[in-house]
Amino acid sequence: TCKELSLFTPPESDSEEGETSAKRKAKKATKRSFDWMLGDVSSTSTGAAGDLLITPFGGASGGVEGGLVAVCDRAGQGVIIQTDNDAVQRDLGHFQRFFGGSRRADVGRRAPTLNIPRTTARKATSPKHGKEDPNNDPHVGGNTWAGGTGGADTAGLGGVGGPYRLDKGHNVHQVSDEAKQAVPEEVRKAAREMAEKAFKERMDEINMSSGEAQVYFNIRGRVQGEIEQLRSVLDSIESKSHEREWLKHQTHGELDDTKLVDGMTGDRHVFKRRGYPEHYDDRFGKGKHPKRIHFVMDVSGSMYRFNGLDQRLDRSLEAAVMIMEGLAGYEEKFTYALVGHCGDGPELIPFVSHQSSPDNEKERFKIVQKMAAYSQYCMSGDHTLEAAIEAKKEVAAQDGDEHYVVLLSDANLRRYGISSSQFRRAIESGSSLREKNVKAFAIFIASLGDEADRLVDDLPRGSAFVCHNTKKLPQIFREIFTTAAQ
Repeated sequence: TCKELSLFTPPESDSEEGETSAKRKAKKATKRSFDWMLGDVSSTSTGAAGDLLITPFGGASGGVEGGLVAVCDRAGQGVIIQTDNDAVQRDLGHFQRFFGGSRRADVGRRAPTLNIPRTTARKATSPKHGKEDPNNDPHVGGNTWAGGTGGADTAGLGGVGGPYRLDKGHNVHQVSDEAKQAVPEEVRKAAREMAEKAFKERMDEINMSSGEAQVYFNIRGRVQGEIEQLRSVLDSIESKSHEREWLKHQTHGELDDTKLVDGMTGDRHVFKRRGYPEHYDDRFGKGKHPKRIHFVMDVSGSMYRFNGLDQRLDRSLEAAVMIMEGLAGYEEKFTYALVGHCGDGPELIPFVSHQSSPDNEKERFKIVQKMAAYSQYCMSGDHTLEAAIEAKKEVAAQDGDEHYVVLLSDANLRRYGISSSQFRRAIESGSSLREKNVKAFAIFIASLGDEADRLVDDLPRGSAFVCHNTKKLPQIFREIFTTAAQ
């Protein structure tokens, strides 16, 4: 039993004066967990799995109190598993208040939300924004409040017939795809018109205030170290057009077979050797043209929809800031375009062009806002394949030392019937030799289940990466440039 293993010791009592109510509650919750762990569980029913002991925990007559389950092994290691969704969220709040959040959480990250399937769905009738709840209470399955989940007509998440997505930070109750497909066409049309109107109003609103500046600086602060790492990577990249080459007509080196006759007549310049030409400019390692990079950002609805689950949209915006900040000042070696794709159609959404990159924080923040707005207001659907093909065409049309396409995606392809073989054909496609020579890579910044790992396994080695943490992006870019050079 857990008691016999004696794995845990209850925390000592603390009677310090001035202790906050939240801290006292957190300590009580922690002590209750230890009390449950040391309680008598000998009367409960158990199930064995190999060398594991699995037992309901702490409830009367073998019941499970608060969703707790104890798992122990013969080596003396044990763990308590909380299986109740509401209790997980409550305990997480206690932990964060008691021990403090991480550095990233302190500068704007939020705790993950839960995704809860909903078996019933309200009928969609007429899209609307919905009423604003001043208390921001969770609303499930209705059609009154903005930011509700699993309902109908109003802006929210997980429901049907609403005009656009709206995340209020609550757990998401998700209706089925069948319920979504049953929405009448006239309701879909009205929702689309309302979303387009709201999107236009949002674009008109974008004008950087002091509050917006603080938001941007928070995003940049989370990736400041990665920006410096990326710049170090860029510093180390040399121009392909200025790699060492064979220098002929030399007075030393290897004998040049094409100069044998000249040597017999007394010419001393009959050797060749590897080196840089005399006109080589190594101040920046630059070539005749800069390297061209097309970054294709996923701004589809799933990025916003599942951001509460794993912060995929947050990571995408952080990646965009890292790219814009990291590449600033390297225009002689690199130029880049930042484009997006979503469910509205196969056309690429221009954010940054090769000819005009953002000059300041205000312009960069506008791009970040636009990316978030597209993800919130766009229609459902996926055009990753079309985006990859079109990006290769666009970047190949630019004169450059080398050409790259880098797709950042949440790997939500299986839902739309897109296979790994189709994805591979898209990134290897090209209607001309120049397009075929464009080096294409995919970075999956999120995944539902093992979809991202499965795609990486099926794609050519070194062409796809899984990145659930923006700290890894500079190293991935280093691998991309190294792979391309090989």
